[in-house]
Amino acid sequence: MKLKKVLVSISSIIICCSLFIGNFGITVSAASPLTKDDPNWSYVNDNGIEINEEQYKNLISQGFEPIDIQIMSQEAFDLNKDIQATEVSETVKYIKTTAVYDKGTVASSSAQPTTFVNTELTEEEANKEVKEFKKLQSQGGISTFGTETGVDSTSYKKLTVTISKLSTGRYRSNTTLNWLTIPKTRKMDVIGASIRYPDFWNVDHSKRGGTQYYKSDAYDSYGNYFPNYDSDTIQYSASSGNWVNNSFSGAALVQNLKDDYKYGGKYCNLVNLRHNSWFDFTFANKNYDYSTVNIKGAFTHQITSEVISIDGFTFEYGKVPSIQFKMGNKGDSYDNELNAIAYINK
Repeated sequence: MKLKKVLVSISSIIICCSLFIGNFGITVSAASPLTKDDPNWSYVNDNGIEINEEQYKNLISQGFEPIDIQIMSQEAFDLNKDIQATEVSETVKYIKTTAVYDKGTVASSSAQPTTFVNTELTEEEANKEVKEFKKLQSQGGISTFGTETGVDSTSYKKLTVTISKLSTGRYRSNTTLNWLTIPKTRKMDVIGASIRYPDFWNVDHSKRGGTQYYKSDAYDSYGNYFPNYDSDTIQYSASSGNWVNNSFSGAALVQNLKDDYKYGGKYCNLVNLRHNSWFDFTFANKNYDYSTVNIKGAFTHQITSEVISIDGFTFEYGKVPSIQFKMGNKGDSYDNELNAIAYINK
């Protein structure tokens, strides 16, 4: 079985130099006992990158979450390790998406909904509904059909949009989508952000990145169950061909969703799926008279198996949804866009 690393929080008081529990392991390159204030504090992430405390704090200050640091690539680390954010603002939304079918239509593997309804929930409401949802699913009380999740036509997601002002004078946009229930259709989803008043800004296409993190449970041919059996990360570098909308109004990243798979002779089913994209932007016009800098992070999910042109998306902040379709792509291949706005003082 592949060795997995588990992230230890920076707030941990005592960490052993090397700790292994079952099939999980973490290596911390410092003497034991170790405190978070120890000048020799360091952490080795999933890609073998040794990160000291100052670098870790810098990354956290920019809006990266602990899981982002755990799975961070060498390229992303080198771009960000020495930069501190002087200001950061975050907007989080918990969203329940329900598919609406024509009257008399029964949700099935072939039926398509006529529209989608997004309902914003509190964190407590979302956690409660997801818990009840998964309990009912485990008892076989939910059908295996549906548009998004394969369990009727409801899905739950957490969208996080973060903007930060960096010590370099740049600004950072960071958008993350966590699936609280795993979608059935896993094709080409789009995640990214656009900047308000784009004529004043330049998006730096050399300073950007993205990830798709997944974790799976597994079963073998005898029906034995293996929780948290496997996990991995798909990395999207600054030069990845999955970036679209190479303009100065924002940046969008198309991600082919990971599907269930076979590994180590076992059948792996996803239990965690997380998307992230980030990019830097700078002033193109110093005569910016507005008091705040605003970004709109957005995500949209493909609900059909239709092949979509990867360059068929554009971003625009405005009153209309951020994600636009062109070059023959069909908007009805996607559900309603999820978006959130984050802003900081200029």
